[in-house]
Amino acid sequence: METLTDALYAAAGEPPGDDRQAARRRLAVIALRRALHNRRRVPEEQLAAAHLPLELAEAVAGHLARRAEHTALLQRYEHAYADGLRRTRRALLALAKIPTFQEGIRLVSRSLLARLQGLERVDPGRWRHDERHAGAKLTAYAGRFATKTSPNSVFCATALAWIGGAETRISGANLPARMDVLLSVAEARKVAACVGADPAAWPAIVPRPNPTLRREGTAWTFWRPTTPRRESDLEELSRTPAQPILGLFFEEAEKGLATPELLAAVAGRYGIGVEELTPFFTQLVDRGLLIAEIEPPYNERRPLAFVADTMRAAGLDAPWLPEIEAVEREVEALPTLAPEERIAAMDRLEARMAPLPRVHPLRGDELFRVDTASGVEITLPERVREDLETPLRRYVRLFAGLYPELAFRQAWARRFLSRHPADTDVPLLDLYHGLFEPEAEERPGAFPPAPPGDAEAESVLARTRDFFVARAGMGGDEADLTDEDWEILLDGLPPEPVWSAGALFQIAARNPGEIAAGRYRIVLNALFGAGIALARFSHLLGGPGAGNPVAREVLRSWQPLAREGAILAEVTYNHLGRSANAGLRPSLFRHEIELPGMRAGAGAEVIHLHEMTVRWDSGAGRFVLRRMPPGTEVVPVISSGVSPEGFISFLVEIGRQGLQPLSWFPGFEVPGIDRWPRFVSGRLVLFRRRWSFTPGKSPEEGPAFFAEVARWRRQRGIPRHVFVHTAADPKPFYADLESPLFVDLLRRALGEETTLHLTEMLPGPDEMWVEDGRGRYATELLLHLSGP
Repeated sequence: METLTDALYAAAGEPPGDDRQAARRRLAVIALRRALHNRRRVPEEQLAAAHLPLELAEAVAGHLARRAEHTALLQRYEHAYADGLRRTRRALLALAKIPTFQEGIRLVSRSLLARLQGLERVDPGRWRHDERHAGAKLTAYAGRFATKTSPNSVFCATALAWIGGAETRISGANLPARMDVLLSVAEARKVAACVGADPAAWPAIVPRPNPTLRREGTAWTFWRPTTPRRESDLEELSRTPAQPILGLFFEEAEKGLATPELLAAVAGRYGIGVEELTPFFTQLVDRGLLIAEIEPPYNERRPLAFVADTMRAAGLDAPWLPEIEAVEREVEALPTLAPEERIAAMDRLEARMAPLPRVHPLRGDELFRVDTASGVEITLPERVREDLETPLRRYVRLFAGLYPELAFRQAWARRFLSRHPADTDVPLLDLYHGLFEPEAEERPGAFPPAPPGDAEAESVLARTRDFFVARAGMGGDEADLTDEDWEILLDGLPPEPVWSAGALFQIAARNPGEIAAGRYRIVLNALFGAGIALARFSHLLGGPGAGNPVAREVLRSWQPLAREGAILAEVTYNHLGRSANAGLRPSLFRHEIELPGMRAGAGAEVIHLHEMTVRWDSGAGRFVLRRMPPGTEVVPVISSGVSPEGFISFLVEIGRQGLQPLSWFPGFEVPGIDRWPRFVSGRLVLFRRRWSFTPGKSPEEGPAFFAEVARWRRQRGIPRHVFVHTAADPKPFYADLESPLFVDLLRRALGEETTLHLTEMLPGPDEMWVEDGRGRYATELLLHLSGP
């Protein structure tokens, strides 16, 4: 085109002076050139009026013919795109009519479910902005429904699998075998904390002194625990003068008296009436000196039912009691209902709970939590374990060289030693707040820098990064890590450390027989700390009693921490956010470290914070946490998947000393490398293929952007099925780059300066080997491994 317009410019020449006919011809050539440049229609008479030389006229005519052909092709493409868009929207709406899909949408957003139902009344070819926005949300959830492999309500079910023998066996159907429907413990505790402290419950309440209470001279100090009965969720260090009446309350509370008996005993000893003493008692409770409420244990699955049962066991009644009992009965009945019935029942329950006593509003979209057990039963051959474990042990050793456990331990020690001397017992409560406060948590999308100040780890990281960069520079879709490569990567590193982790992986195979025959790939997805990804399913999958296989597996995963003469103790930690139910876990250990505001489980031997001391043992190079008396070493653990922070993180790190922390990252990010091959070791895929690039300004939407994505794919070799994330939205989402709906989802993630990160979908759609008569399913497996 540029050559043609240059030729027309030359043909137009300079102004001809007084020759009017030549001037008219020149203007005709200029007009033709402008028409071509602006892609306007050129009638035959306009071309003739330019009186072009034969060769140039033929070139212009050829260009116009090609342009007409291109215009026709573009029109056909736009019609095809519009037809495809309508078809995919209809397919999305058909999927959205499935009751299970609607239930999944209800559990994440009631408003989106309402918009979904409104979409059904709109022509798929005439969606406006609001309909397109709702359609994008539904597309994202449809993608999660089909590809998500981490447990999530009805979108992804779980089951126990087995490994052993030489065959791959699959039986049953991927239909719900059991459902676990609960109120969110975070939402339920908003109500339980209020009704459980109601005066009507006083005969069932055994008040106790705040477990952080300490006498300092003529005053008492304590941390006022958080409670949903207050607007603020901040713990406060409080101080109050020591008074004789306080001493009486603390002495009598040690006898395990219920509230009326406690008031009567203190009133009798102090010489005043119970009615006169009651306001002071209420003040003590409000300030946090006394804990006086029906306290569901930290791992109680049904806090409201716990309060109700405690009330009934004490022969009590209250205006709110029949209502919370009715709520719990209806929640208990939810698993027996069909999905469409369950949706309506959840809406009724939400309305029923709204008037119950509470301080904080209930979040309707977070009120229910559902886990589903699949009817599929899977047994994998023993060779899968071997093919995973052998290269994984090499990865663990490399990871320990990059991020040695000792470096993290010493970082905690530096913070501790900035305030306290080494080889000196420090009351643990002195560290409860102030030194180890919550920090912003970063989730690296690639291997992060080595621990600060560890020159050896920095050297290993640089060497490892350079190795993978060199292999990426060799081109190709796949790089095989040979025995010789591992010798280079592991050269000079210490032996395999002590480790214990849950390996989360997928298997890429066309059918179960291919796995038994050894024609498969294992694809590593993540590494979790001991037991934490499994504990929440103890109730759903394991059943009651000591024979619970989930509880046994979780308990086994913590054994590398066992030390002679030390006791393992569960920390009663759970946050009260959206994912609070993920913190539910069985009681595994005899001992539990009770945190303020989190009651230990029934039957546990409780260790309070004020009973413990901690020291940095400079000779051993580690922290020692002891219960005083008798001086027994304590190893704190949290066996659930919730992420601790601040002081709780410090406790957990004390427990993990000597156990190599592990994680999995998708690879390195290096300036100038925008395409990474797949890295494999034997049958294990350590890192999938990845692409990173900044598209810049792209067409607004519709067929033009769809064509732009097709150009990206052709230029960069990007496959059809990928997972996408950006720095602004680091959680990957699935995208089919030949689907108008998913390509539009990709467009919505872009800004002018957005860097796209794409990862191949592996296993792909044709490598999903779990199937029943209804279809094939994306499957992820969790296997606990440890070493050396």
